[in-house]
Amino acid sequence: MPKIQPFNALMYHSGAGAWNSLCCPPYDVVSETVQRELESRNPYNAIRLERPLDNEPYKAAASRLNDWLNSGILRRDENPAYYMIEMDFRVNENDYTLRGFTARLELTPFSENRVLPHEETLSKAKADRLALMTETGCNFSAIYGLYNDDGTAEKALSSAAKAAPDIEFSMPDGVTHRLWRITDTDTQSKLTAALSDKQVFIADGHHRYETALKYRELYGAEYIMTTLVDMNSSGLVVLPTHRVIAGCETDAPERLLTAMREICDVAEVELREPPNGSVLMYWNGKSYKFTLKNTNAMKEIMPDKSDAYRELDVAILHSLMLEPHFGIDKAAMSAQSNLTYTRDMNEAKDMVDSGSGQCAFILAPTKISQIRDVSLAGEKMPQKSTYFYPKLITGLGFNQL
Repeated sequence: MPKIQPFNALMYHSGAGAWNSLCCPPYDVVSETVQRELESRNPYNAIRLERPLDNEPYKAAASRLNDWLNSGILRRDENPAYYMIEMDFRVNENDYTLRGFTARLELTPFSENRVLPHEETLSKAKADRLALMTETGCNFSAIYGLYNDDGTAEKALSSAAKAAPDIEFSMPDGVTHRLWRITDTDTQSKLTAALSDKQVFIADGHHRYETALKYRELYGAEYIMTTLVDMNSSGLVVLPTHRVIAGCETDAPERLLTAMREICDVAEVELREPPNGSVLMYWNGKSYKFTLKNTNAMKEIMPDKSDAYRELDVAILHSLMLEPHFGIDKAAMSAQSNLTYTRDMNEAKDMVDSGSGQCAFILAPTKISQIRDVSLAGEKMPQKSTYFYPKLITGLGFNQL
């Protein structure tokens, strides 16, 4: 594994306001309307650093960061720490707790096989993040990384969690956040040693990690702020991302139904999230479940891909259905032409029923083991293959590069 190290985070001073008014979701899931609401909660909300709406946003972020440092709104912690975090949340009437810790992670190219990606990235997003990083010299949102541990790190974290947290608050979405500063060198050493031989799998933050690699090349910064979570954690939740199709040939869904019967078991079913190994299409008021029966179909069109990749529901959807029958290729996916993403199955149905979509494809969540196996094979999934919930919050500490 790349090296990890404690660091002195930039933290909001207690006089800045309530934590739930200072923190925000990651910039890429915040609409402009939501951003205005976040800014109205507190003039020091982290979104004003992460994605300013000013005319010259990157310069504005740098100026704002300097102002907040000079005025004491942000202060550097005196002692280097690993920052343990917990999130309590609910999904589908089930309660979860996710625990991890934030560290500085050594930047290593993917070719070294120590940090592994699983999704494709877009050049426009990376250019945006590089411009912000260059102007501010700061890392505002942590990379979300997974590691495969035997419980050693979790034992150290559980011991640290016996103390009262330094910070605890709940956000409007119902997620409760806690943070502990781990400053004692014994626990730090245990965590460092536990992860010394582990690979890191990027769960979220691919654009930011690749941007940091470029920043390192330009300016020499060797580490990036990363929150690390054991991939065996019972608190890890991956949600599916469904696809709504629009603007394609009118008879494309019907042609797909006919063609897929040759390689799939096709059954009319109730609208519900399908099991792994199946894809569901909602069209014309009915739902059809496709389960691949010809196991050679993916191998024939993707002979160079691993079995792990070929077994992905999202790969089957894009390769056997969307590209050949709807004309939605990689370029169209990047541009989101004829394609809308949603995590809400009912929203997908409503879009089709209202006529704003031709049909919708409903997917099961990608499994953690699939993410691991595809990453280990050196491959990347189609965009929007995973959605880790909840997202890591922005504002619980920044990392100056």
